[in-house]
Amino acid sequence: MTLMETAQLLGNFGEFFGAIAVVVTLVYIAVQVSQSKDALNANTRATKGALSYQAANRDSEMNSQMIGDPDLPNLMMNAALREPPEFTQEEENRLYLANRVILQSTEALYYLHKNDLVEDEYWQARLQWTVRWLARPYTATWWNRDRKRGPYSPSFVNALDQQASIPNN
Repeated sequence: MTLMETAQLLGNFGEFFGAIAVVVTLVYIAVQVSQSKDALNANTRATKGALSYQAANRDSEMNSQMIGDPDLPNLMMNAALREPPEFTQEEENRLYLANRVILQSTEALYYLHKNDLVEDEYWQARLQWTVRWLARPYTATWWNRDRKRGPYSPSFVNALDQQASIPNN
C-alpha cells in the first residue's frame, strides 16, 4: 500500500468516526433536551401547585380575620340577604371594604389563572363562588356600582360579568 493509499484510508476512517461522533452527539443533545423539558414541566407543576396553595391560604386568612372581628361575619351574612338601605353608614363602609378584599383577591387569582399559574379547578371553583356571592341582593347592588368605579381591570370585570351573564354597561 502506498503512502497516498494509506492517507486515503486514514482519511476515510476519520470521516467514518467523525460521522459516528456527530450521531452520538445528536443523540446526547436529544436526551438532554428531553430531560430539560421534563424538568421544566415538573417545575411548572410545582409552581402552579404552590400558587394555588397560596391563593387558598390567603382565602383562609381572610376568613380567619373575619372570625377575629365578631361583628363582620354576621354583617356579611346579613348582606347576603338584605338590601343596602337597611345598613348603617358604618356597616356600609365595612361591607364595602370586605367586598373589595374579596374581589381584589379574586382578581389576583384571575391573573394567576390567565397566565396559567394556578390550577384551573381552583380558579373555576372560586369564580363560581364569586358569581354566586355577587348575585346576592346587597352584593349585586354593590357590584353594579363598584365594577364601574372600582380598581378592577376591564378584563376581570368582563370575565365576572360574562360568567354571571351581566350585560356590559
